[in-house]
Amino acid sequence: MIVVVLAGGRSTRFPGNKLLAKIDGRRLIEHVYREAERVAEAVYVSVSDERQAALYGGVLGLGGESFIVDDPAFGRGPLCGMLTSIFRGGLTNVLFIPADLPHLRSEHIEEVASRLSSLKAQAATLMWPNGRLESLWMYYRGGLGGDVAELYREVARRFDRRPTDMIRIVGEAALYPIGGLRVEPLAFRDLDMLNAGPPRRSAAQGRVETVVIKHGETVPLLKAFRAFLAGDVSSAIEVLLAELREYLELGVSQLVRQAALDIATFTRASWEAGGTP
Repeated sequence: MIVVVLAGGRSTRFPGNKLLAKIDGRRLIEHVYREAERVAEAVYVSVSDERQAALYGGVLGLGGESFIVDDPAFGRGPLCGMLTSIFRGGLTNVLFIPADLPHLRSEHIEEVASRLSSLKAQAATLMWPNGRLESLWMYYRGGLGGDVAELYREVARRFDRRPTDMIRIVGEAALYPIGGLRVEPLAFRDLDMLNAGPPRRSAAQGRVETVVIKHGETVPLLKAFRAFLAGDVSSAIEVLLAELREYLELGVSQLVRQAALDIATFTRASWEAGGTP
């Protein structure tokens, strides 16, 4: 198993660099990296620039070969780290995890990796009963081609994208219910939420079935992107509406919201360009 620790954030909600905060005597980035190292064949750290690579390399005692520096052609944020790892790093069968989890333990990583990889989908993540996704916990099996890389380079020039796109751009994706894990919900609480009080176990209960999303060869989001870039905004929105309805039927509220946001974004961009959706 390969693990990529997503450490490219800017800690905008935290006073200072939260990954350098000490948890039980260790820097947070070191805590997460060492826990991953205990169960993974290889661990890489995804960072936004060379400055971060040098900083965390000093903390972890690692050389440049352990870091994947974001390709700005894919935009910014966690999705950029994922796409850079996939298309520049050539990684497959990889689990992406967030770097800011003070309660994370190696057995959590091992169980999530086992559950998600067993689903046999191209991409898989975790889902809460309310349809919200833990999309920074993302397993990618493989299958995305260079055409997707080129498309996202073009899309990134126009829009900021989100890690949930990983579920929306593959032929088949799976969402595993957090209630089906032995892992306590506290493990998924990041450093920004430490003062919110411990989450109840009941928050993860109520939904136990895995949701499988079969997009097929004609992946809706990719089709919508291509239509929009070709100037056919109406077709793009029509595709997104169909995608939204599918997620609504499946009860995946976060993807419903993301599809709705894309419809609004495409419509606004068309108006600003002087066209009509």
